Amino acid sequence: MSVMTAIAEGSEGDHALAAGITETRLLGTDLVLVNLRLQPLDDSSLPDDLEITIVERNGPSDRDPVDAVLAEIDARSNIHRLIIGMRRRSPVGKALLGSISQRLLGASDGTPRYCVDAAGGRGSPDTGSGRGGSSVMTATEVELSGFDHGVSG
Repeated sequence: MSVMTAIAEGSEGDHALAAGITETRLLGTDLVLVNLRLQPLDDSSLPDDLEITIVERNGPSDRDPVDAVLAEIDARSNIHRLIIGMRRRSPVGKALLGSISQRLLGASDGTPRYCVDAAGGRGSPDTGSGRGGSSVMTATEVELSGFDHGVSG
């Protein structure tokens, strides 16, 4: 059983990374980090006490970020959950712009997705594809309670 974290640009990626580390410790498992940023992930601040695998992309010309994450899930039979960082958007912004996080939430491969609200506001349950389920939690709620203890709302 592994926890996978998709690390996007910006604070949502930072919050997802922190939540992934916390969840990995709570579950006593290993962590797979899929770096969606345009620069290599700085591993100097990652904890030494966890088994961490970093999957790097080769810049913007590499696979679509969503395809990269889904391919890694498919390649690993032991992914127990996917952690994604999100920022709040208006309904119009979601419809017109979309996002990597929104697309990952909607992908229906059966892996539970857990979203961390980078804005620090209260989250709400998101049914996503209806398979596996998704929860939106703030980074503080993740640190205090872990994902297995309920859904914020």
